Amino acid sequence: MRVLFIFFFFIFPLILKGQINYFQDTWTGGVTAAGFSTGKGSGSGTFDIYIEPGSTIKKAFLMNFRVGYQEQGTIILNNQLFNFDFTDEINCFNYAFNPTANPICINIKDITN
Repeated sequence: MRVLFIFFFFIFPLILKGQINYFQDTWTGGVTAAGFSTGKGSGSGTFDIYIEPGSTIKKAFLMNFRVGYQEQGTIILNNQLFNFDFTDEINCFNYAFNPTANPICINIKDITN
């Protein structure tokens, strides 16, 4: 078994990354999320988020990702502009199966108000 593991380790080398802990808290409650994708293009879309009546919103985050190099992007949410740039990146990685789609970067912004 050890020989098989070593064989696959050298034949199929992988770069693995751990999960990034961006926000951590303890509470009794729930979490909700929603989103949409424009596929490989750009454009706009809509989504609805259900929040239980009587609930209190503790934190709200807006997340997006970009493919390739881009200086800035803008998302409009409830008629409010949110600008994303390199300071909002929490992780960038290369996609091994499509080298033309590199880097892929995940952005996050705290929009709690």
